[in-house]
Amino acid sequence: MKRLLYFVMVVLAFVPCQASTNGFSKMKASDFFASTPAIALVEAAARGKTGRIDELLAQGLDVNTTGKDGITPLIWALLKENKTGFRHLLAKGAKPNTQVIQGESALSFAAITSDPDFLRIVLKRGGNPNLVNPRTNQTPIYDSMDHRRFENVSVLIKGGADLNFRNRSGVTPLIRAAATNQYQVVFEMLNAGADPKVKDIWGKELIYYLKDRDLDPKHELYRWRAKVIELLKERGVSVD
Repeated sequence: MKRLLYFVMVVLAFVPCQASTNGFSKMKASDFFASTPAIALVEAAARGKTGRIDELLAQGLDVNTTGKDGITPLIWALLKENKTGFRHLLAKGAKPNTQVIQGESALSFAAITSDPDFLRIVLKRGGNPNLVNPRTNQTPIYDSMDHRRFENVSVLIKGGADLNFRNRSGVTPLIRAAATNQYQVVFEMLNAGADPKVKDIWGKELIYYLKDRDLDPKHELYRWRAKVIELLKERGVSVD
């Protein structure tokens, strides 16, 4: 089942949300859930049938019931890309910060989808933007950056993501963005209060990762890198 969850993440990362006929949509609730009531609940959530959800919960079914590898109805609704079901489960008490066996949560799955509305919804319902995956020791914003979900990065920044959090290598979201040439993200993070002086375990800080990479001066990346350097200079940070 661990491989199955990994496949789910790959599908979410690279298949647009509109392409619901691909990848995960071919999986059945019975692949994860064993009991008939639980299967009925996740299928109702996947179809946005709020009345059926209410009926099942009124019968005593736990909205946070878990299936194989710890997957929840909330995560299932997200993976099935149904906002109505997803939103309704949260309103009925679904826990947004429950983590599956691999350490993923509704937050981290939402962080890599192409539709940022899922992330906005879960954050409004108590989702923790700084929930640490115990396996990777990273927060959801790293997932968004790693999958180039720039709008999701902005949503997480506005939602209170800790931009000075350090993973096992001491790499902050700011450093990760710079190291992967996401200079527009670096600019946004600096304006949101990220500290450019935080060092990773190798003693390197932001400026090290902004060193010249032979970028074409006509390229957008070059312009954003120049804007970052100018912003740092304005703030008295040495860029030599």
